[in-house]
Amino acid sequence: MTIKLIMKIIILASITFSVATMVYFLLGRTAFFQARTDLITDLQIKFVLIPTLLATGGLLALLITGLKSSVWANLGYLALVSFVVLTSILLISWVHPDSLTVRERVVADVLLQTTEDGRYEYQMELVNIYQRNAQIRIFIRDLETGEEMRIPLDMDARQIRGFSGPSSRESWIVMEETEISGRYRVSTTRAFQSVELWVFELDMDARETELIEKADIGMMWRTDDDRYYSNTLSLITFSDGNHAIRLSMTNTETEETTVFPVEIDLNEIITLRDFRSGWRSHATYREKRSASLEVTDTPEVYILVLSELFVERERSFEVNMETGTIRELE
Repeated sequence: MTIKLIMKIIILASITFSVATMVYFLLGRTAFFQARTDLITDLQIKFVLIPTLLATGGLLALLITGLKSSVWANLGYLALVSFVVLTSILLISWVHPDSLTVRERVVADVLLQTTEDGRYEYQMELVNIYQRNAQIRIFIRDLETGEEMRIPLDMDARQIRGFSGPSSRESWIVMEETEISGRYRVSTTRAFQSVELWVFELDMDARETELIEKADIGMMWRTDDDRYYSNTLSLITFSDGNHAIRLSMTNTETEETTVFPVEIDLNEIITLRDFRSGWRSHATYREKRSASLEVTDTPEVYILVLSELFVERERSFEVNMETGTIRELE
């Protein structure tokens, strides 16, 4: 066996190993191309995988064009082979073996709650978060029979922002009884890091949910007297396609939330699209005073002002927290 033939075998083996390694890396780091790459993976691709691919392509070109028999040429081939093998080993080390297992990756709310009637335990589950096959569902256990069920919720997992994991203080969802037996109202809370708040009707007999409404959080701010925080002006979309504007105010001490309907013709909103994305830049809204919640001399009475940056003409509403009413001012 000649040196030239041995070198061909070494180069062919390194090419095969490199290609297999790059495929292994891409499958593992993208969960079989279901997950988006993160910053670290992008850097690994840019500075390691792409150079490995180019070096492998160079070795393949050498095999096609023919190898030279000189000592220096053989040293160059070995150096290129060594680079490909070492970077391939590095790519392998960055892939966790479990990432190649096709299985659900579930992140569950740490708070397992019980309904007020004592019939069910429940919590929200995020399945394959940040992947193309992501799903959001509610886990329910029947405390009488021990039956466990997982019912999907019609929610867009892509709406979750900056997810940092479950909170040990507040649950992602609340499951409440309704006047109809076997029907429950399932609502997401602000602890669930989403662009929107969602409300579903859950039919336990049919094991299915129906979207009732969702709220796009447009603006959020705290009153100047610090008595109310996380006050939001939201666009509500009902299941029949109709819309409404609501003001929610949460008491700093009691954490009770009061919701007020704001009577506005949606055609008066200057840019509905900007309102929908307002949560991303509520600081800009405050700076431009698109909407404000002003303190008055009367305790528990505030003035909601919508400026001409938000609606066609300035609108003012008196919000009375004591009586739980809202009325437009002339």
